[in-house]
Amino acid sequence: MENLELRCQKSPCPRCGTALDGIIAIDPVTRGPRPGDATICVYCACWAVFDKDLALQPAPADLVQFLENEPQYQQIKEDVLEHIAIRTAQRYRPRTLDGN
Repeated sequence: MENLELRCQKSPCPRCGTALDGIIAIDPVTRGPRPGDATICVYCACWAVFDKDLALQPAPADLVQFLENEPQYQQIKEDVLEHIAIRTAQRYRPRTLDGN
């Protein structure tokens, strides 16, 4: 599956508050987000949906349950969690005496 990175208006994640301004489209149709589309925060792995103004809102529980049980979306969340773990490990990597 090929993903396409797209820019969108900045909107804070409903869980962690990080301003998000991009999405990775998993639909082969290249388009920006539309109201009701789901996304996942790459900083905290929170599922969210775009509202009518394309601001992020918490995903409803039934949608989260659906996404968490679909293999395609499970893989996306696993990839995001791996990205978060790598970024966190790099941030808190102990420094050696020579500063590296």
